[in-house]
Amino acid sequence: MEETCLWLTEVAETVSRMESDRPNALAALLATPTTERRATDYERMFDDFVAYAGGGRVMDRFDLPVQVQNADYHFAFSNCELLLELKQISNYKSGDTAEAHFKRLLGRGKVRKHTAISTTQIRIDPESLSLSDWNHFYGKFRPGVTGHLKKAARQLKETDRLLPPPMERPRLCGLLLINTGDYNLPLDLMFRLVEWRTKREWKAGNFSKLHFVSCLTVDLLRRDQHPLKGRHIAHPEPHDLLPGAVQYVYERWLHYYAAAIGAEVTFQPDAALGESPLLLDGAFAGKIRMKHDRRR
Repeated sequence: MEETCLWLTEVAETVSRMESDRPNALAALLATPTTERRATDYERMFDDFVAYAGGGRVMDRFDLPVQVQNADYHFAFSNCELLLELKQISNYKSGDTAEAHFKRLLGRGKVRKHTAISTTQIRIDPESLSLSDWNHFYGKFRPGVTGHLKKAARQLKETDRLLPPPMERPRLCGLLLINTGDYNLPLDLMFRLVEWRTKREWKAGNFSKLHFVSCLTVDLLRRDQHPLKGRHIAHPEPHDLLPGAVQYVYERWLHYYAAAIGAEVTFQPDAALGESPLLLDGAFAGKIRMKHDRRR
């Protein structure tokens, strides 16, 4: 599925409220000092987002055995059901960067060809490495990503098995993989790791109940990347409603986020990507910090 483009306008300095005129948990999270945020804070915020989007916690809607590691969220629509699992990448690997990895390969003569961008930068293309070296990189760099995929696939499959069969409608299952703390894992690279793994597993007949993965960040800023940028991959076979389900969740996320920061969002799934409005140095320059109203 292609990347989705959006434009943000009229960013306010104060925390806005939801369209339903109730407090927005993301607004409160962004107003909290970065060092005081915990993984559980992001999880509670996603509980609020799912409620805003019309879903709810699986354990609040169904009676499941307490020892089951079930999926997190459930949506019931007229034409389908949707199961979602949430996983966070929150471990900051300060020295483990893609740049360091390719520098080691360059020193070992493993880089077949590259293009010099400046005296300190080179561009790595698909033909720069052998297939085995690319596979080694995707398989070993950030193994936690693969761990999240495997665990989510198990949880979604088990939850789907335990829930009552949907009434003449498909049940689609997906993972929201969120980077909330690894400053050295750009979203595009995270997506490449996800894409490499999921395609291999799908081809082997695995991940039967992992129909799509949405890769997102919450408040990490990158030089050439907007914090609301998303990358999505969907299985090509399960159901023709699957692209619409992925789009629905992402579109609701954009509107929820926009409400939190006092912005307007235009969602155009088929639009071409334009230039990012954020130009910040570093892999990730940091997290969004809400500005206090200067009138106080």
